[in-house]
Amino acid sequence: MKGQKTRRSAKGRPVRADDGESVAFETVCAADVAALNVFYRRGLSVRAAIAGDEHFLTPAWGLSLADAHPCSLVTFKLGKKKAALLLPRQLVETWLIRADPVVLLSRLAPEHAAMLLESYLSRELVWLEEKLGERIAIEAIGEAPPPGEVEPLTFTIRAVGELFVGALRFEDGSAAASLGRLLAEHRTGSPPRPNHVLLPVRHCFGAARISAGEMRALLPGDVVLVDDTAGEAATGLLIVADHLLAPVDRTDAGIRLGAPLNLAIGSRWEWIMEDKISPATGRDVEDVDFDGVPVALVFELGRKTMPLGELADLAPGTVVPLAEASGTGVDVIANGKRIGRGEIVRIGEAMGVRLVRILDHA
Repeated sequence: MKGQKTRRSAKGRPVRADDGESVAFETVCAADVAALNVFYRRGLSVRAAIAGDEHFLTPAWGLSLADAHPCSLVTFKLGKKKAALLLPRQLVETWLIRADPVVLLSRLAPEHAAMLLESYLSRELVWLEEKLGERIAIEAIGEAPPPGEVEPLTFTIRAVGELFVGALRFEDGSAAASLGRLLAEHRTGSPPRPNHVLLPVRHCFGAARISAGEMRALLPGDVVLVDDTAGEAATGLLIVADHLLAPVDRTDAGIRLGAPLNLAIGSRWEWIMEDKISPATGRDVEDVDFDGVPVALVFELGRKTMPLGELADLAPGTVVPLAEASGTGVDVIANGKRIGRGEIVRIGEAMGVRLVRILDHA
């Protein structure tokens, strides 16, 4: 069709620009962005005494309400701003019965339930009003709407030995931001580290500095002396994302840390982590000695990926399981690229790596 743009697929088949399925993204109102960021920032718990019992409230993004405990819908006003709070029905009914032990919950009108709850939680509400600078008025307590009809700020509540899911929705994003700031002032503990973020971890035996010319001349059977090892008390280094490192020794179960993880920058191993480029001298490219370009050879015993949360918990004495943490075979890595395979050998008082194989593309 005239005017219809086309593009080529990887196999050369013409494909219309509007082919394929559209991607649906979740819509977040621009006015709510600040409230979301404040409410969920750092994800720490808030310890609160409510009606004489200890509760832990933790903002948690995207919790499903479909499988949650049965909830009650508490509608209220913060100043003139309308809001709704989904709370576990078990908690709400416990508070109502404590407020009036002879009350018949099945006959309690939503407005009367609101008055009873507001009276029972008066001390807590007064504290919140002073902190937020707004009057809080509970208007009604009723059945929760079906999941999906609201777009709430979700959180967990740990109380009476159980973990519940709750949700909060404000008509005005500024009210949610105010509450988020209040929560932030009273949060305790350390922020959780995301376990879905994986970082590369390498177990290295040692390293050597050679020139590009020397590397080009290497042949199977040659031995490269190791310039740097982790030290007499260690048999290698644990290197995390080319940024952190710690000396380790090998055990039957894996590698054991001999010291805390430290920054590679400023350490004796900094030269391995990143290639440093010498300042330009103004010489013509024809005059450059490419064979003299320095190359960092790293002898790697094994590698894996680990969640950020697990890495943050590593301490001296911790054992990291590593399938390749046995034997004397090593991968030979040149400036981040695997160029061959070798084995650890001892030469007098020194240590070295005998090259067993050099890859064709090296």
